[in-house]
Parts: sequence; structure tokens; C-alpha cells
Amino acid sequence: MSAIICPFCGKESASEDHCTKCRTRFTKEIRAAAFTVDNDPRSDRIGPVSTKTAKIFCWIVLGLLLAAFVLATELTGNGVTGH
Repeated sequence: MSAIICPFCGKESASEDHCTKCRTRFTKEIRAAAFTVDNDPRSDRIGPVSTKTAKIFCWIVLGLLLAAFVLATELTGNGVTGH
């Protein structure tokens, strides 16, 4: 049988009796309702892109916003250098 995904902490459990991460006991009802690794419905996507691509896109946007802020403050004379 495949490993159970704990419905309480969301981690993969190595045991069929209890969660090896949060130590919750798996009753018959919990085992019946819990998903296994094979049929895990959670998605690793944010909208139409994967999570990895979305994180890279966020860091690029954050960098561009930071660069725009630095340029705006330096060009208006209110920058760090005090010119």
C-alpha cells in the first residue's frame, strides 16, 4: 500500500497507524478519508504555471520594482547619496 498523506499536517507519513510528522493516530475513518501519495489531489501549480516558474517570476518582478524605486529616488534628488 502507498504512503498516506496526513489530513492534519499535509505531510507524507511512513506509518499506516500514525503520522510520523505530527504523531496523530490514524483511525479507521481517517484512513478511509485520507489520500495516498498515488492519488494526492493537491496541485503543484499556481494558475497556469508551475510553482517554480511562479516563484522565479515573483523574484524578477520584485527586483524590477526595487530597481524602479532606486531609479525614481535617485532621479528626483531624494536618494541615499543626498545630491
